[in-house]
Amino acid sequence: MANNAYSATTEHPEPLTKPDTRPEIDDVIRWLVPSGSHSAIEALFDHRAPFSCIREWRRGRTGVPEWARDILAAKVLAQAEHYAHRAQRIAAIIPGPGRIAAAPNILAWNERRAKEKAGSKPASSE
Repeated sequence: MANNAYSATTEHPEPLTKPDTRPEIDDVIRWLVPSGSHSAIEALFDHRAPFSCIREWRRGRTGVPEWARDILAAKVLAQAEHYAHRAQRIAAIIPGPGRIAAAPNILAWNERRAKEKAGSKPASSE
């Protein structure tokens, strides 16, 4: 093995191995703005900050202002309430009989067909 100044462990400097996002901010922004368009992300913060500043917050290079944190928290809570309301509406649906119970004629036909197949099989000679 050659005596190399760069080995596999020192080939990449430490800053390149660090994550390039702040997950608590980046994940929320990705969830609230799935398209990821710059204008939609700026609109998320009511156009109070340019995309370049928001990008720095997402990457953890600068701190997130309190007003931006409050906007994100309010929008996440609003989404949570929206999904909770939808879950309540789904839970209020009265269940029906299902596909099979709603078609007794198909069940009867399947039973009759199974009997015909069982009766038409030749007896096995053993």
